[in-house]
Amino acid sequence: MEPYDTASTADPFAASTSFFSTLVDLLTAPESGRLAHHDLEELLNVQGRLLLRLAP
Repeated sequence: MEPYDTASTADPFAASTSFFSTLVDLLTAPESGRLAHHDLEELLNVQGRLLLRLAP
């Protein structure tokens, strides 16, 4: 029996990690501190759903 191909593959979480890092940068930006509570909540709802869709 032939062994499985165990060549290393790209990080399956790379896209999610990158998106999360970008989201953290957005949330720590001074502009985000000036958002109204409901606007920040909507931003997190939308961006959070996009992040979840990136999961492998």
